[in-house]
Amino acid sequence: MSNGTATFLIIIAAVSASFGALHGYLFNDGPTLPGIIYGTCVGVLVIA
Repeated sequence: MSNGTATFLIIIAAVSASFGALHGYLFNDGPTLPGIIYGTCVGVLVIA
């Protein structure tokens, strides 16, 4: 795996985690930490 590909995959997971946190914050759907964890898991599943 090249370094550019690894960086891209990390960016995808980070963006997904930030959207999870943003969703929890905007919709008052609980604390943002579970949103970050959920978003990271979704990002990893999309990558896989």
